[in-house]
Amino acid sequence: MILPSREIAFHPASRRDKKIGVELYISRPDAKAIFRSLEAERPDIERAFGEKLDWQELPGKTASRIAIYKDADPADEVNRRDQFEWLASRLERFRIAFYDRVRALNTEVDPEDADADGDRSAIL
Repeated sequence: MILPSREIAFHPASRRDKKIGVELYISRPDAKAIFRSLEAERPDIERAFGEKLDWQELPGKTASRIAIYKDADPADEVNRRDQFEWLASRLERFRIAFYDRVRALNTEVDPEDADADGDRSAIL
C-alpha cells in the first residue's frame, strides 16, 4: 500500500530470523523529520493501532521504519493462512493508524505514481 509518495509505504515484510511483519518504511531525504513527527504522536498512534510498535529511526541511515513483527516462519505452509490473516489485519490497522497522519505531512503525490489510466487508488 503506497502512501503520498513511493518513498513512504506500508508493506508486509519477512525476515531471515523467522519473523513476519508489517512496516511503514520512510525512505525520503526528510525521513528522520517525518519519523520524529510521527513519533511525537506515538501514544495516540499505538492506541489507534491497538498494540505497541517497533519504532526504528535507523541512525546512520537515510530511512526510518515503524513496524510490528511476529515470530513465524514464512516457509511454514501449515500455518500460512494464519500468517496471511495476521498480516492482513495488521496492514489494515496500519492504514487506520497512519494514513491520515502521513497524508497530513503535506507530501505531494507524484503524477508518475498514477497508473496508465490516471488511477491513484493504490496511492494512499
